[in-house]
Amino acid sequence: MQKLREILAQELELIEKLKAQEEEMQGYLIEGKARQLEKINAAREKMVGRLEQLEKERRSLLQAGGGASLRELLEKEKGPEKEQLQLLGEQIKRCYAALRRLQKLNMHLLRHNLQFARQMKEMFLPHADPGGYYGPGKRAGESAAVSGLVDVNA
Repeated sequence: MQKLREILAQELELIEKLKAQEEEMQGYLIEGKARQLEKINAAREKMVGRLEQLEKERRSLLQAGGGASLRELLEKEKGPEKEQLQLLGEQIKRCYAALRRLQKLNMHLLRHNLQFARQMKEMFLPHADPGGYYGPGKRAGESAAVSGLVDVNA
């Protein structure tokens, strides 16, 4: 049970750090600081990788303990260890819920920023080439290029 408690505590710590990063990211999204977002994403990926590792360790410990979930394992336990594990489990759930809310809000901010950037581009560059190809080798607004090797009259 000690090992499980340590894993849960590490998970909670990582989730709280991810939550803090999402809050920081929110400020950068509002301020439009793309470089800072890039740095946060790199750090966040490392933390998510570590969190996945802890999840695997936790699952294997739970399976070894005869339960498929923390709740099932706690139903068999008694004493102060059970209360500590329950408390950690509840804190993790609350922290995950707060993290999901922040991620959802940040996603809305990001979409809004992208939409704003597209509108500004269209306003200042209304006839800009979208970069796509249309028809056989044509780009938007171009006619097909004729090669000197091809006889157009053939």
